[in-house]
Amino acid sequence: IEELVQRGGLLTAIAGRTAEGLYPILCFLCRHITDPRFAKLLVTVTTVVLDVYGGVIGQSPLVDDKLKVLRERIIVEVRIQEQLLNLQGCLEPILAAAFQ
Repeated sequence: IEELVQRGGLLTAIAGRTAEGLYPILCFLCRHITDPRFAKLLVTVTTVVLDVYGGVIGQSPLVDDKLKVLRERIIVEVRIQEQLLNLQGCLEPILAAAFQ
């Protein structure tokens, strides 16, 4: 996937798929979108998928169900990240005071 992005072939690789062809990509995104090792790259892939297939949402229950799962995974991850940032903000003054 990284190679496709670097060579500008991601759009070509994703476009023109049927619902059955898009399903494995969505499954992969759902499985790995929250993995910190792949998150940045997969957010790019997700953006391209939504740009290409956003106009056909609602035509395939198979794809729509996976998009809902992907959406929920992203919402949960964003909430976790927000909580971690809040925790970090609370800990920084404590740690700064402890090391003075």
